[in-house]
Amino acid sequence: MPNPLIIAHAACRGHAPENTLAGIRAALELGADAIEIDVRCTRDGTPVLLHDASLARTTGDPRAVAVVALKELRSVRVDDPRRSVGPQPLPTLAEALARTAGRSLLVIEVKQSGVEAAVARAVRAAEGARCWVWSFHLDVCEAYRDELPGV
Repeated sequence: MPNPLIIAHAACRGHAPENTLAGIRAALELGADAIEIDVRCTRDGTPVLLHDASLARTTGDPRAVAVVALKELRSVRVDDPRRSVGPQPLPTLAEALARTAGRSLLVIEVKQSGVEAAVARAVRAAEGARCWVWSFHLDVCEAYRDELPGV
């Protein structure tokens, strides 16, 4: 019987703030086979790790991520409700891909339509990254057949 695949959800949110590099580090240290992250795009088209359309739940900032430029997001911090590592910066998909390259499978859940090209660019630019891309949006999944046929 094959071993189960262990996937750290939301970048190991049970051990660190969700969808952060600290969570990715925790998942790697715990030996997860894969790390699932949620991705949305900023106003300027940069894929970042965030589950909700709004920054409110995880950062306390009421704005939607789609109306904020990456430069503005660099000062926003993801809350640490468990007080394990303290508030964390909101990482980009490129940063997550770099941290997991050659170390773990990255499972990218795309949370919004219309960002397929930006996510595909980040994945193609990542050296040594192994990833899956999935979404609850059928149009997003279909777009990746063309954008990233090898993923």
